[in-house]
Amino acid sequence: MKNKYSDKERLGHIIDCIIFIDKALINVNFEEFENNFILNTAVCKWIELIGESAYKLTKNYKQKVNNVPWGQIEKLRHILVHDYFELNIGQIWSVVIENIPVLKTQIENLYNNFKIED
Repeated sequence: MKNKYSDKERLGHIIDCIIFIDKALINVNFEEFENNFILNTAVCKWIELIGESAYKLTKNYKQKVNNVPWGQIEKLRHILVHDYFELNIGQIWSVVIENIPVLKTQIENLYNNFKIED
């Protein structure tokens, strides 16, 4: 079955989810995040969608662009979808604070410099 979206479109989906996370967490600290079930559930969903978009990138593209931790991103998505009762909200917060900003820069650079042959 052919991919419904191109690799560039998938990168755009990742950027969109990161923007949603950024907007949702303006002026939010960990305690507020931890105690707001709707907010932390939404953030987990956006992280899940980031993982799904990463998973759906073509294997060829991910092999060429190997400076992004695609496997870790996909693994986190798997945990969010299948092992959600083992979820540690502190770990999600760490991902959001430490990893998402780095990923945002990487994905925006990939998107802005995307070449068809990628």
